[in-house]
Amino acid sequence: PAWHSTGTEASHATTVSPSWPDHTTNDIGLLFLNWSKDSTSGTTPVAPSGWSLIAANYNTETINPEIGDDYPRYHWIAIYWIRASSGAMSAPSVDMTSIGINGVNGVVLTYRGCTTSGTPYEGDNGNASVADDTALVIDSAIGPGTNRLIVGAAKSISATPCSVSFTYCV
Repeated sequence: PAWHSTGTEASHATTVSPSWPDHTTNDIGLLFLNWSKDSTSGTTPVAPSGWSLIAANYNTETINPEIGDDYPRYHWIAIYWIRASSGAMSAPSVDMTSIGINGVNGVVLTYRGCTTSGTPYEGDNGNASVADDTALVIDSAIGPGTNRLIVGAAKSISATPCSVSFTYCV
């Protein structure tokens, strides 16, 4: 299996519909979403039609002097998957209104050469640690083996509330 293509990141206040990049039947699509919220309650969005949740997790930022706040803010990331049933998949739509956020970003990445039946992943970790501003450690949730692709996702927080950038590792 290998990364194939990255779509264009989509942003919106409450609903996001990132388009699929180049893909064909049996490619695996991963939908990455990120958002910020002032609490941990009611936070995982409903999966778009046909998509399945792999993992959702958050980190906590208690004080953000760059934007002048001193209350807890929880920065979330969620990853969903789907197997392409054609080369013309429609954009997934995720409505975040019920979660009570004020901004969401999303993007779809495609992977080719994955198994064409069953679940295409073995596990998820859902956790990463930052040693300092230059190092990110993403632990693998699976052991060694053949034909495995480890996908990591992280986000960084900017001075603008709810403005989050993605980093993808494959």
